[in-house]
Amino acid sequence: MTATPKMRAPAVMKSEKERDNEELMKFMKEECRPVKGIFKNYECVGGAVPFTMAKYPRQPIFSATMQDGEEYEVPLWVARALNGIDVTAKERKGKVGFCSYPIHSYTIDKNTGKSVPSVGTYRQRFGFQSLDFLMT
Repeated sequence: MTATPKMRAPAVMKSEKERDNEELMKFMKEECRPVKGIFKNYECVGGAVPFTMAKYPRQPIFSATMQDGEEYEVPLWVARALNGIDVTAKERKGKVGFCSYPIHSYTIDKNTGKSVPSVGTYRQRFGFQSLDFLMT
């Protein structure tokens, strides 16, 4: 009696484009859900700011004028963008600083003794405080 070798079906490898598309769809499903929260304008307390933003293909453009201290329901990606976060920005570990600006400072170079400009910190202009986890 001879043993017949079992044939395996070749493994189907997904292309890089297919993997990226699946990952994009996963992010879209997570980030397009609505969240409630309070818009914060740290730069001009009490002021209103118009926003028009788009992130994902085939999704509606977000456009609204948001008043400091008012409650809004926005897609999760908008809330994250207002807080300076983009989960799809892997190279920057999700921190994009969309609504912030750098505060420059000067340090003294040890070798030359001259002042060297550098980015000290970032100042957040806007924020979005989630109400989804608050108990009422």
